[in-house]
Amino acid sequence: MKAFVLMGIVSFSAISSSPIPSVELDDKSAQALGFVLDISSDKYAKMIELKGPSIIGEDCTPLASGSFVIDIDGNEKSGFINSTHPEKPESLGFVDVKNLVKLIVFIDYQCKSKATRYEVSIDNRPQT
Repeated sequence: MKAFVLMGIVSFSAISSSPIPSVELDDKSAQALGFVLDISSDKYAKMIELKGPSIIGEDCTPLASGSFVIDIDGNEKSGFINSTHPEKPESLGFVDVKNLVKLIVFIDYQCKSKATRYEVSIDNRPQT
C-alpha cells in the first residue's frame, strides 16, 4: 500500500512539474560555459560528443546526461540517460546519416533553485 501511495505522489509530481528550461549550445556558447563540443560525421553516421564542466557558475553541478532521437513527425523515438550526478559529465549520441531524425545530446545541471538543460542537436529531418 505504501508503494502505491508513493507511486501516486511521484506520478503527480512528474505531471505537475514544468520541464527543465533548455539552452541550445553552439561552438561559441559551449566554449564560453566550459563545455567541449565535437560534432562529426563520416560516410555512415553523424555524431555529437559533449563534455561539460564539473561546475557552472558558483553552484550548478551536473545532474544527468543523455540523448534523444526525434522522428520526422516530432515524436520521440528513443531516449537514453547515461548517468546521474556524474563527476565528469559527458554525453555521446550518433545517428545513421540516412535516418530522417533529430539527434539531441544534453547535460542537465542543478543549481540551488533551478535546473537547466544544455543541449546540442543535429537535424536530419527535411526542412519545410
